[in-house]
Amino acid sequence: MPSVWLLGMYPPSPSTTVFIPYNKDFEGRIVNDEYFGKVPSDRLIVDDGMIYFKIDGQYRAKIGLPAGSAKDICGSYDSKAGVLNILKYTVPEGDNDYVNGQWGPQEDPFSGDVINSYNDGPTETGTIMGPFYEIETSSPGAPLVPGASMTHTQYTIHLEGSFEDLASIARDLFGADLEKVSKAF
Repeated sequence: MPSVWLLGMYPPSPSTTVFIPYNKDFEGRIVNDEYFGKVPSDRLIVDDGMIYFKIDGQYRAKIGLPAGSAKDICGSYDSKAGVLNILKYTVPEGDNDYVNGQWGPQEDPFSGDVINSYNDGPTETGTIMGPFYEIETSSPGAPLVPGASMTHTQYTIHLEGSFEDLASIARDLFGADLEKVSKAF
């Protein structure tokens, strides 16, 4: 089954945090934090409807949210550079199968995540691919017949500005406290 996968790659910094709102009433695992081994608590916080993920390019980790947990928006904020990235995407209604993007054979290949974030860092051999970080979204897997099509839309918006202006945008779009985002780690 094809799935549309859209990926944005950005420069990491010690002052950058990815923040992802989640559905608090979701029953099940809110965040998958075991792509490259469990993400430690000093790099991942799940707190009252918001996920905070430390993005410094120093520790290889990836997180993902299943469709029921994910909302249709995600952001990252670099408090030192004054940069707010907004990622808005489509999440179709109803039950959908998402391709499981974890490495290796999968017991359930269609129990994947709709949104992921990756923080680059040293591999087991000490090599680093970047450093960089990613925010990526996927469409559901689509059992398309010949001639059929599917659409998955993702908008990425980069904003630079004063803390006050960006905080107002984060509050309005995400219900997020940008001060809390900037001090999460």
